[in-house]
Amino acid sequence: MAQIRSGRRGFWLAQLFVAMILAFIGFRFLGSLGQEDELQAARAGTRTSSPSSSLRAPRPDRPSLSPGRAPSRAEGNPPLLAAPTPPTPDPTTLKNTPYLPEEYRTGMTKDEESYKIWDLDPRELAWLRANQRQILMSDLDTRPEPGGGLRVFRIREGSFGSLRGLRVGDLLRDINGQTLEDAFDLEDLIEDPAHSGAKGWRIILERDGKPLTLDYRLASGAVMTHRSH
Repeated sequence: MAQIRSGRRGFWLAQLFVAMILAFIGFRFLGSLGQEDELQAARAGTRTSSPSSSLRAPRPDRPSLSPGRAPSRAEGNPPLLAAPTPPTPDPTTLKNTPYLPEEYRTGMTKDEESYKIWDLDPRELAWLRANQRQILMSDLDTRPEPGGGLRVFRIREGSFGSLRGLRVGDLLRDINGQTLEDAFDLEDLIEDPAHSGAKGWRIILERDGKPLTLDYRLASGAVMTHRSH
C-alpha cells in the first residue's frame, strides 16, 4: 500500500510539474505576441506621422487662400502706377513763351506719302494755339506764288515747324480751311476767333509737286482744358 501511495504522489507531482512548465511557456508566448503587436503599432504610427503625409502649417509670408478665391491685390504684388501727366496750362499764359519740345510727349501716328498725323501733347497744343503768330510769321519765311499759295523759304531751326514736319520748299495752300494767297491771309487766320479756338491744325500743302496734308491734333485719350477770359 505504501508503495502504491508513493507512486500516485509521484505521478501527481510529475503532472503538476508538467502543468507548470506548460503555463510558463504559454505566458512567454502570449508576452511575445503582445510585444509584436506593440512593435507593429509603433511602426504604423511612424508611417502615418511622416512629413510627406502630415499637414503643414502655412508659411507666414504666404497667406492661405480658401478654394476658389483669387488673391486680392493686397495679397499679391502692388499694382503698377502710370506716370502722372502734367496738367495742361492755360494757353493765355503761354503767349510769347519759349518752345520747349523736349518737355512734350508728341509723336507721329500716321506717316504716309500724302497724309501725316501728329498726336500733340496737350501742353504743346496749348502752346501752338497761344503762339500762332510766332509759328507762322516769325519762325517761317514765306512768299506768295503767282499760281497761289505761300512758298516756304526759311524755317527757324528748333522751331515748331522744323520739328513737326514742315520743310523748306513746301507750298502752303490751306490751314484749317483758310486759303493762303499772301501774308494777309495768315493775319486773318491768326486774328479770327474761329481759328484761334481750333482744336488743332490741318495744313494742306504741296511738296515736290504732290499734295500733302499735315494734321496736328490732340493726342488720343488726352484731355485738354481751356479757360476763356
